[in-house]
This record gives sequence, C-alpha cells and structure tokens, in this order.
Amino acid sequence: MDPSGLNRPIVVPPGGGTTLDFLAITHKLTGPQTGGALCIFESSFEAGTGNRLHVHRREDEIAYVLEGALEVRLLDETLTLEAGGLARLPRNLAHAIRNPLTTTSRYLFLAVPAGLDA
Repeated sequence: MDPSGLNRPIVVPPGGGTTLDFLAITHKLTGPQTGGALCIFESSFEAGTGNRLHVHRREDEIAYVLEGALEVRLLDETLTLEAGGLARLPRNLAHAIRNPLTTTSRYLFLAVPAGLDA
C-alpha cells in the first residue's frame, strides 16, 4: 500500500467514476487512486437478485444501502437493511447479499484495503 494516495483530494462528481456495464458497477474510488488503501463502488441488484455465499480473505467490506433494501446473510442469520442502513462485513466472514424487493436496490460498497476493484 502506498499511503501517498491518501494525501491528495479526489472529487468524483455525480455520475462520475468508471462504469463496468457487465457488472452494473461504477468504481467511485479505486486502489490506484488511494494508494491501495481502499476502493468504493456503487452498484445495484435487480429485483430478487444478489450474490452467492462467499468469503473475502483480504478485505473488510462495508455495504451502505442508497435505495431500496438488501438482505445480508451471515452464516445462519439474515438481516434486512433498508435505505440508509449499513453493514460491516469483516474479512473471512462468509456472507451473501440480495435484493428482497420487486424493484431495483442501489448500494455503495467500500472495501479496505483495495483489491475488489482489480
């Protein structure tokens, strides 16, 4: 990690960032921009979709719901987060996230250190 990336301001305007259309992800801050310290992306899940149970070995994650809701599955527990809700998902913790609604849900995702943006 190069801490020099943390010592300079970065401004990303609304609609800014690098979009990966095939994943519906917009990288707002990337590892190279932050010296490897973190990455932030905005994404969405269509109604009833999400990801499978998985583990990140390097990154701690934070999911913040911008619009709609997300179900966060943690081992044997499932929590529902509505807009404005946040979940911290430490590395090595198996988890899955899905949209339980009939409309699209949007969220902001932070990973520390960066790496999920690679």
